[in-house]
Amino acid sequence: MRNSEMSETLNGYVTVRSFGGMALPVPVQNMLLRNYCESKGFTYSLPLNEHKYDGCYMQLFATLEVLTEGGHIGMCSAFMLPVRPELFREFAGRALRQRVSVHCLFESVIARTESDFSSLGDLLRLRKLTDRVDSDVAALKRFLTVAGI
Repeated sequence: MRNSEMSETLNGYVTVRSFGGMALPVPVQNMLLRNYCESKGFTYSLPLNEHKYDGCYMQLFATLEVLTEGGHIGMCSAFMLPVRPELFREFAGRALRQRVSVHCLFESVIARTESDFSSLGDLLRLRKLTDRVDSDVAALKRFLTVAGI
């Protein structure tokens, strides 16, 4: 294959943890990412599987570390990104410095610019807030049930 015919590579990122209220088996995530690559003309690079520990993004940062400038990371959802603001800012800052594009399939978002990453951060904060409200509402319902109200 000549250089002009070579496609860009998208490095996958998958996790065994739930994200965005769902849990997809890693083989399903890989299948979705592979299909995305096929439809967009990317070569798919199999991902490092993220550790199960909550709040661990070791493989996400490791994937970013091995990418060359202008590389691509693909994941099923933006909700796989770090929720803690300081960790998200660190990831976004590194991605921006390396000019790495982050492809989030379910949200149909490709984050490339500071504005794109800012929007993703807003989305993550909004989801965290709604999760907290949902939890508070569930606790209130349990209390009212126990209290007989």
